[in-house]
Amino acid sequence: MRAPAVQPRLAASLTCLGVGDGWLSATRGHAAFVYRFGRTQLLVDCGEPTAGSLCRGGWQADDLAAVFISHLHFDHVGGLLTLLQAQGLAPRHGPLPVYLPRVGIAPVQALMLAGCMGSLPTPLTLSLEALRVGRKVRVGEVTVTPRHSTHLEVMCGGPLATGGSPRRSVSCWKGRVGGWRTRRTWEGWRTWRVWWRDRWTCLSAN
Repeated sequence: MRAPAVQPRLAASLTCLGVGDGWLSATRGHAAFVYRFGRTQLLVDCGEPTAGSLCRGGWQADDLAAVFISHLHFDHVGGLLTLLQAQGLAPRHGPLPVYLPRVGIAPVQALMLAGCMGSLPTPLTLSLEALRVGRKVRVGEVTVTPRHSTHLEVMCGGPLATGGSPRRSVSCWKGRVGGWRTRRTWEGWRTWRVWWRDRWTCLSAN
């Protein structure tokens, strides 16, 4: 019998551009990691100052195949707009897909519009794609499968990571009056009607 063909493993490496949390640090940047699998390089999270860290590390604009944002804490996403602007100014020649929780797409689009990103000398070909739990994403030689995380369940009253669960969607807005809010209790998740005015509110609706 012939032995089954063994697929060669891709050479892999991890570069930590920033490992800091939400607290300020003079010596550590916020969360940003470059994973290299063969010829494919993925940026996972984009805390400040990712763009400068990539430049100091010798990365070129077209080196990154895609950007993945695990969740919307600012120490994981605070450097994204600066990175996108830098990619357009470099300029980047190929398209750049950015995968992030669905609730983050509209705010990023609004900030890009407000920051006149469309007026760059070389417009950036950008796609903002919603991550979905369990839905595989193929980038170059790599397949990425998002998994649910409980990291945000204490904040904003519900799961935000990778777009929430099929039973519960989460959104954040300012000045919206009324909505459903979910809070975690010892008995589990409870949902009730609340009214909010003139504040940022993260609400979870069943």
